[in-house]
Amino acid sequence: MAQRAQMSGALAGALGLIAGLGARILAGVELRRLRGRPLRWGGWPLALFVGGLLAAALLLGAPGVSPAQLPDAPLSRALVQALAAAPLAALAAGGGALAVIDLRTRLLPDRVLLATGAVAVASAALLVVLRGNPGPFLSGIAAGCAVFLALLALSAIAPGQLGGGDVKLGPVLGFVLGTRGLDAVLLGLGAGALLAGLFGVALLIARSWTRGAGAGAGAGLRIPLGPPLLLGAWLGIVLDGLLSAAPG
Repeated sequence: MAQRAQMSGALAGALGLIAGLGARILAGVELRRLRGRPLRWGGWPLALFVGGLLAAALLLGAPGVSPAQLPDAPLSRALVQALAAAPLAALAAGGGALAVIDLRTRLLPDRVLLATGAVAVASAALLVVLRGNPGPFLSGIAAGCAVFLALLALSAIAPGQLGGGDVKLGPVLGFVLGTRGLDAVLLGLGAGALLAGLFGVALLIARSWTRGAGAGAGAGLRIPLGPPLLLGAWLGIVLDGLLSAAPG
């Protein structure tokens, strides 16, 4: 696995702050539009969680750029690292908002999905223009298309199990994970599938306790798959970063 350059704490913290505030604003705007209510407590717990998650991932080796790609000038070096981390920042901000919205409304709004994917793709494309090496970008496109087609097939085979938003979330996750390599794709999607299954079982158990056990205990239950899929993707990103930072 290719070695990746480490990011400074100041830059990781700044990107985490931007992503956290972005998640808070996106979730607040969409929840007000969908339900007419703002986020509780002003959304600050969401902002802190998203910002801390992104900063920790970046410090653990997640920027995804090799030392050979970095210029010598400190400012240029920081700009290239920030641009390389932009897809992760977009996923942190958009994904944090999507997780909260999905839990509360069982919806993954197209506007947030489109904005998240657009920022991730545009920033990765700009990095190719500035520094060359289109391999990660093309891998992201391929992974995004593959995940989208796989989820589309699953939704056709098992109607009602996957919502349209879940299918549209797939290519966003696939692209961001794919820019980091096959290991990240397998780790992120595998963890997401496992967490989605565990989350569904937990909801079924909770519902059976509150409504009583029976054959119809799970009838009409809509499981929000966005949060476990997003959390699984981040687990894959963090594990991939740790593996890339490990010596040898």
